[in-house]
Amino acid sequence: MTSSTSSTSSAPVSAGAVRPPLRRLHSVRAVGGLVRSAILEELQYRSNFWIYLINAVVELGLSLLTLSIVFAHVDHLNGWSRDDLLVLLGAFFLMQTVVQGIVHPSVSQLVQDIRTGNFDHRLLKPVDAQLVSVVQRIDIWRLVSAALGLGLTVAGLVRGGDAPSVGQVAAWLGMLACGAVIAGSFWSLISSVTFYTVQGEGILWTLDDMFEHVRWPIDIFPTALRVTLSSVFPLGVAITVPAQALTGRLDLAGAGLAVGLAVAFATFSRLAWNRAVRRYEGASA
Repeated sequence: MTSSTSSTSSAPVSAGAVRPPLRRLHSVRAVGGLVRSAILEELQYRSNFWIYLINAVVELGLSLLTLSIVFAHVDHLNGWSRDDLLVLLGAFFLMQTVVQGIVHPSVSQLVQDIRTGNFDHRLLKPVDAQLVSVVQRIDIWRLVSAALGLGLTVAGLVRGGDAPSVGQVAAWLGMLACGAVIAGSFWSLISSVTFYTVQGEGILWTLDDMFEHVRWPIDIFPTALRVTLSSVFPLGVAITVPAQALTGRLDLAGAGLAVGLAVAFATFSRLAWNRAVRRYEGASA
């Protein structure tokens, strides 16, 4: 009996070992600690705020210029007016805060940790490694994009003249939350490739380039591209559906699609993550 107990206690802990029962609580605390750490780190380089502000204003100016050029030739894009597209552009800037301010830098850090072997330390801690890997680095200066996004949303609604109802605002918030889950799960799903190839940064930058093209409503595109932006690269839904909620276009099918994609990608990314982590051999392998 003694020898059996001793051998069990000395067995190495594998990457797929069962976490303590309070792992979720530890994960929430870990995320809070990472947020505080990121804020303190970024506050040491306050000049970055002005850099991000200038970049965001330039991007905003180019986006508005593009809208002006388009609507100089047409009155509507498949039923979307200029004011409606301001609301959609606001959703794009809000989602950009999530993607480029949280998800991309966090997953980039994950790719680097896997390549260097520092991911070992994450597996040894009583936290949900996947959750932490998606929020471990936060660029607080990207809140500039969030502020611009809210400003564009309000401007589009004011210019349109129709104040949204409480239900529409609630639906907008819910669809934005679904979009954030879709973005985090999708990037996490793609990052699982790194466990097999140890090369993932190129893929992440490609995804960022693709994200820049979803600042238009997906229902103005041809069928094949619309399906792609609703399944293969679902960020089109994550941006269009919240705008539909505030402009009175959202129906049960659209809301169901957003919720379904959030659940599906969260599930698939979890399965892919668990499978990939079991393949991870660590720095000492």
